[in-house]
Amino acid sequence: MGHPEPFGGAAVCYPGGEIVREENHYTFPANVFSISEDKEGRIWVTLADRFATLAADGKFTYRYAPGSISFSQLQTLRPSGTMILYTVANGIYKFGEDQQFIPLDSLYLPNPNSLIIDRNNTYWIGTYNTGLVHYDPRTQWLERFDLSSGLIDNSLKAVIEDKEGNIWFSSSTHIGKYDVQEKTFFLFI
Repeated sequence: MGHPEPFGGAAVCYPGGEIVREENHYTFPANVFSISEDKEGRIWVTLADRFATLAADGKFTYRYAPGSISFSQLQTLRPSGTMILYTVANGIYKFGEDQQFIPLDSLYLPNPNSLIIDRNNTYWIGTYNTGLVHYDPRTQWLERFDLSSGLIDNSLKAVIEDKEGNIWFSSSTHIGKYDVQEKTFFLFI
């Protein structure tokens, strides 16, 4: 078998049936918070004070967040490939076609952790300490769920939509579901 082209400093080769791993080790100047992939296939690493972008040649370039804001992570929404930037105190930004970060629909939410766009093109956003937010960008309608609404925890780590359109979410210690038809929360763990 031939040798695959290295990407990001790593290649797995099969000379004579053996697996050989060649690696370059990168040390970043700050904590790594998340990784994501943009529409062009570049890998983005979220650091404490900037982004590192890994090109196909295995080299990193660095860029800073807009306006020196404090951010927590990037997420790529599938299938659109849109990249979303979560900030600590400045809401949510979208990575635009012009490669600039722009505020997401003038929606301000402190400490967002996870976002999905459901089958109705509405947003479900899990936050660090203010619960779950359901937002319709067409009408600007916003609904918040927290402990008083039946949510399991006000700090959510991830949010997904299942094939029935229900919203699943996780905290540090629980997994729950919001039944969108019944408008009821269920705790699973």
